[in-house]
Amino acid sequence: QQQQEEKNDNSSSPSSSSDDDDDDPIISIMDINNNRRFIKDMWERDGLGDCHSVCRNVTLRIGNPGPAASLLSLCRLASCQSEQEFRRMQTEFDERNERMVGDTTKNTKEEEEEEGDSNNSSIPQLAATLNRVPFSIPNEIRAMKRFLQLGSDQLRLYETTLGEDNELLSSNHENNNNNNNNKRNAIIVRRGEKRVLMHFCNLAYLCLDFLSSNDDTDTDTDTDVDVDMGDKFEEYKRMLEVSLLDEEPILAPE
Repeated sequence: QQQQEEKNDNSSSPSSSSDDDDDDPIISIMDINNNRRFIKDMWERDGLGDCHSVCRNVTLRIGNPGPAASLLSLCRLASCQSEQEFRRMQTEFDERNERMVGDTTKNTKEEEEEEGDSNNSSIPQLAATLNRVPFSIPNEIRAMKRFLQLGSDQLRLYETTLGEDNELLSSNHENNNNNNNNKRNAIIVRRGEKRVLMHFCNLAYLCLDFLSSNDDTDTDTDTDVDVDMGDKFEEYKRMLEVSLLDEEPILAPE
């Protein structure tokens, strides 16, 4: 299981930039070594190319859970190890869809009767939507490791560290000519991308630490879909949901 990342070229600087803004990096995922047909079919259903040859690009933003949930869905699908596990993903997706449509029907019955369609809120079953909610501890551990690897590989593409960018910004602070201003803005953009990537990497570390305390979980077997998740996994799902909504970056000490 491997991913290929592409660097988002943001070397061109904006005309102005705030030191406090975090720019949105692009994460690319490709499942080049996975020959499971059920994954390939689901991946291509989105209409965005072959999972073995075309990267899927997702733009991440702190406090915006949608893109991160889509990327995690792709990671969970790519981390699926058996068709049985995949079928469980589909079943749980269908159940969530039915509950959502039922709730919408109950709350907006009059509007739907006027439109003549009670399924407008149904989410299509795609690679980026199938697993937006965790469904098993073993799969989630594999998916979070993949998620972490994507962010870490993207960070390694930069020639400077976050600390070095901060030093460069400090050293250029007293110079006010246009060339230095352009350079400063470019550094701010680059630093903002790194802050976002570090946020999601640290989130992955937190998730893996939370999940790894389940010593009975075997992440390498095809029978892991039968693992008893219990209250702990429900707590994990709530924690992840809140973390994806949080606008404060999770940053490790420099």
